[in-house]
Amino acid sequence: MMTFFKLVLFDIYNGIVKKWKYAILFFLVTLMTNVILYILWQDLGVDIPEVLSERLTFGDYILYPIAGMGSGGAPVLPVLWLSVVLLTAYVTLHYADDDLHGFGVKTLVLSKKRTYWWLSKCCWLFCSVLVYFAVMCVSSLLFVWLSGGVVSTQITHAMPIILDISSNELVVAPWNITGALWLFLLTVFAVCLIQTVLSLYIRPLLSFLASMVMLLLSAYVQAPWFIGNFAMAVRTDIFVEHTPVSVIAGLIIVPVICAAAIACGVFRINRMDIINREA
Repeated sequence: MMTFFKLVLFDIYNGIVKKWKYAILFFLVTLMTNVILYILWQDLGVDIPEVLSERLTFGDYILYPIAGMGSGGAPVLPVLWLSVVLLTAYVTLHYADDDLHGFGVKTLVLSKKRTYWWLSKCCWLFCSVLVYFAVMCVSSLLFVWLSGGVVSTQITHAMPIILDISSNELVVAPWNITGALWLFLLTVFAVCLIQTVLSLYIRPLLSFLASMVMLLLSAYVQAPWFIGNFAMAVRTDIFVEHTPVSVIAGLIIVPVICAAAIACGVFRINRMDIINREA
């Protein structure tokens, strides 16, 4: 068991600590979205002065980049949401594959514990997604403090207007984003995990393209079997009525998908020809 913990610590140090620039990138991207939301809110207040009576909250600022696309309105590609999820997928794309072409090969051959190697990569991946998401939250909290906002996960009445959510679909306020935040975190981890499993079978770039296709399909098909739907907060039953995307169901379904992906990875790594694997 000590071998496993050493592998996890090794992966966290090399895959997260030494790649601290990625955390800075997520901080800056989120800060940019915070500024954009603040400007949109001020502009909205020109036409609808009453929206300025509610100060924007932490929930508003963290919701904006992860909102996705609602079921109503024009079918416009959710570029911001797609960028955030794909950025996470991309920065976690190569680490496991690179390790199989470097130090990881020696570790696998010497330890003869391939399952430990794979489970360590799963732990590293979850920690990576958690760290980047935490950095996004810290960035939003900092902006809340600087802009005089409210530290709360409640969503203000301005957000449905800014996000173009039809008032006919909205559930009765108040709206609390806490459940959707946890579901977003788990869903992004699941997307990255599926991508990492695929990279054991095909080239990492192709697995990234597969993630992109899966997310694009999720944007235009509102159904639970397209996993990206669970990462779109504005499609969940926190905000809209009669939606097939339930937060409670998602918190059950997504971990099951993660467990299945981990099992597939164990199956693959224990049957892979590590030495003669194509570089």
